[in-house]
Amino acid sequence: MEGLYKYDKEFTKCYVLTGACMLARNGMVYASVTHLDLQTDIKEMDLFYAGISSFFYNPDIDYEYCVSKSVSNPLLLLPSKERAVVECIKHLDWIDEGLLIEGIQNYISNFWDKKLLYEAAAHFNLPEDELEYWLEEARNEYDD
Repeated sequence: MEGLYKYDKEFTKCYVLTGACMLARNGMVYASVTHLDLQTDIKEMDLFYAGISSFFYNPDIDYEYCVSKSVSNPLLLLPSKERAVVECIKHLDWIDEGLLIEGIQNYISNFWDKKLLYEAAAHFNLPEDELEYWLEEARNEYDD
């Protein structure tokens, strides 16, 4: 585990994972789990790239809803798969659209739980029609 998450121990402040890192660590996309995408409440750090991590400004970080402590560092909080889908849709500038589609496709195929997904959307004030749009986009990608 140490080799896979070799930089996790460097963080001494609580962060919520986001973006590609969050999707990868949830087994929803094939991307690096070493590079950390982290939410920050410090506006000046928005889009700051620090080699091992990237920071994305979120003034309303939720440190409690549907997160679990990473086994490699309990200060790094991993959102649930449902929260991951919702937050990526809500913050499209934090994620590559191709990875978002891949993540949603894998969620639909392997982890589908409509109740939990729509509860996460409601919690983060993501309109249902926006969620449904992205679910449909991911389903249509299967057909291409």
